[in-house]
Amino acid sequence: MEQELLGTRWRHKKRGTSYRVFYMSIEDLASRCKDGDTAFLWMWSDPRNTYVLIAPNKPQASIEATFTMKLPLTVQMSDDTSRYGTIIVYQAENDGSIWARYADEFLDGRFERLSE
Repeated sequence: MEQELLGTRWRHKKRGTSYRVFYMSIEDLASRCKDGDTAFLWMWSDPRNTYVLIAPNKPQASIEATFTMKLPLTVQMSDDTSRYGTIIVYQAENDGSIWARYADEFLDGRFERLSE
């Protein structure tokens, strides 16, 4: 699914706003955030690996870690039951705002894919 969706454009059927998918991850977003929360797309690295996580607060990291990204976003979810799932991060083309939503909700019919 990831390769098929990255970089694709979508329109929200009710609002008519266009978005572009730019990141996807698998995580338990609902354990840290609820619908409407402001959170951040964090990226950091240490000598072993690079990490990316959506969270409202700075993640715990090793003392060797270097944080390289903190993008503000708004969390959208209809079901806030704690669960692991694919998260789609998408950006509004009109104002640059960034949103995150579980893939099953993103793909449930509220958005329609636009041709490139």
